[in-house]
Amino acid sequence: MRSPYSLTSYHNLMQGLLNAGYSFIGYDQVTAHSPLSPQCLLRHDIDADLSAALQIAQLEAELGIKSTYFLMTRSPVYNLLSRHNHRIVEQIIGLGHAIGLHYDRGFGGNDNGRHGRLLDLEAEFIEQLFDIAIHSVSFHQPDAEILAGKVSTAPRINTYDKTALSSYTYYSDSNRSLRLGTPDWKTADTRITTTQLSGQSIQLLLHPMWWVYDEFSTVDVWDQAILSNFEMMQQQCLATERAYGPRRNMTLIRSEHE
Repeated sequence: MRSPYSLTSYHNLMQGLLNAGYSFIGYDQVTAHSPLSPQCLLRHDIDADLSAALQIAQLEAELGIKSTYFLMTRSPVYNLLSRHNHRIVEQIIGLGHAIGLHYDRGFGGNDNGRHGRLLDLEAEFIEQLFDIAIHSVSFHQPDAEILAGKVSTAPRINTYDKTALSSYTYYSDSNRSLRLGTPDWKTADTRITTTQLSGQSIQLLLHPMWWVYDEFSTVDVWDQAILSNFEMMQQQCLATERAYGPRRNMTLIRSEHE
């Protein structure tokens, strides 16, 4: 049984939205008024795999679609400062896409004042690193307070701001289950029909690694993301670290017990 998530089905999903008359906008283009024609705020939270993000960015560019890629400074998997990853982000920007901050509020305790300072620091760091403006912030594994829209990221827009984004119905593929608005509407079918959308403007959160690796299990996808990051690390080591030695091949063995 093949996963319904693949680059082909992603292409079909995007083409379906284009055929339905959707225009793709950035968070800096959101207004207080309901748009006259259907709009899509297409967003990607990059938790683990920049190489997957680049493949999606290239596919979107071929279709003439612009989206926003939210980068982490504290990803447990990728190093935003490495040469290889820096070049990937530059390529994504060069394709015309926007960059946002994917902030991990689980780091730093419950001090909202400290979170505000860290959030500004991380956003300004990415702005300086890539010479771009950060207009929006998404939160990694958001808690109830964030989902309720109670956390301010001003002057940058919070992707969970219910007031600023009240005209956009929220879709997400979190944990590889594409759903509309509430957690009880779930489907493995990636075809969003024009009837389902009814011309409504949408905010669409899609994680590139779910679509690039056509494994059925989310665990299998994570394995592929880890292997991909190892290979990117290895490419830099082979090019720059004289003591690294020959190329390695890595395999993963899952432990049966924690």
